[in-house]
Amino acid sequence: MKLDQTFSEHRRLAILRVLAMAPGYRANCSILEGAVNRVGVDSTRTQIRNEMRWLSEQGLATLEEDLAPYLVAVATTDGIAVSQGKIMRIGVQKPAPTDRG
Repeated sequence: MKLDQTFSEHRRLAILRVLAMAPGYRANCSILEGAVNRVGVDSTRTQIRNEMRWLSEQGLATLEEDLAPYLVAVATTDGIAVSQGKIMRIGVQKPAPTDRG
């Protein structure tokens, strides 16, 4: 597995975890960028936006794009389940058993 793929999988998991803890299961790109960087997955705004779009394409989040210039993600039921390790999705790092809340 390539290093950039590993970072993408961890970044996606981190985004889903933030959404799972956020009020209404939603957060904008800026909040997600700050939170993901704080957990050690250094990411640019562009990388976060790309991962938000990927999560949306996979049905793990929906995007609210009509709030320009903000891009807001809302976790789906499957997105929450993936963040908790209840279901697996290729392309998202599976949380370790000790990481499950």
